[in-house]
Amino acid sequence: MHNNKIIIIEREDQERANLKKMLNNSSFEVIELSDSMAAIQWVMEHGNPKLLILEEATTPLNGWQTMDYMRSELKKEHPTLIVLDSDTEITTKKLQGFLRKPYTEKTLVDVEEFLNKIEITSEIEEMPKPYSLTYLDELSDGSMEFIMESLALFNTTISKKLIQLQEALDQQQLAEIRSIAHNIKPSFQMILNHVGKELCQTMEHSTSHEELAVLIKELNQEYNLIKNQIELDFPTAYD
Repeated sequence: MHNNKIIIIEREDQERANLKKMLNNSSFEVIELSDSMAAIQWVMEHGNPKLLILEEATTPLNGWQTMDYMRSELKKEHPTLIVLDSDTEITTKKLQGFLRKPYTEKTLVDVEEFLNKIEITSEIEEMPKPYSLTYLDELSDGSMEFIMESLALFNTTISKKLIQLQEALDQQQLAEIRSIAHNIKPSFQMILNHVGKELCQTMEHSTSHEELAVLIKELNQEYNLIKNQIELDFPTAYD
């Protein structure tokens, strides 16, 4: 059966009515719930919705706490859009996507574009991904805030270190290359990327400029695969 159910959690009556009207005019079945606990109960009884639109300031659990609970305790994975006030600053912890108040005609466009991206991701999800969140998930007890901050740190750190690796290669500083490779190897291990780990490990013991040049090129390619996959899975990961 085609799942077209969208759950909305919105405290303000008028805003909720506006959002429901826009979504009902499309092909979605809208389910209004009063708070985060009602959303958790619904998912426990009925399974995953097509989309959960969740106000960040919902109660008794806020938006992020609700997402963490569903993921870590219920083991439920479903697309989620967090609703932010117009003046809320976006940080790297914003998972998947978000909407801003007040709701306008653009809101429906944003919802449909978000779901299209999710569907494209689902079509290729059987392909092996170049990273895994298993270790970070266990380390943080399922905290998506911690996971998103760790992914952002990985991106920032590795992008800088790859520049340093190329500079060291250009200056024939082979010992520096080996040192950098040793330092960044745990970053690839953290996201269970075995290709990056093995490339770094090979660099640690290489004494050939030609071999190191090839290894650095391959590490750049692997990093780009990881970065692109994370951006596909979490479109706002690096905002």
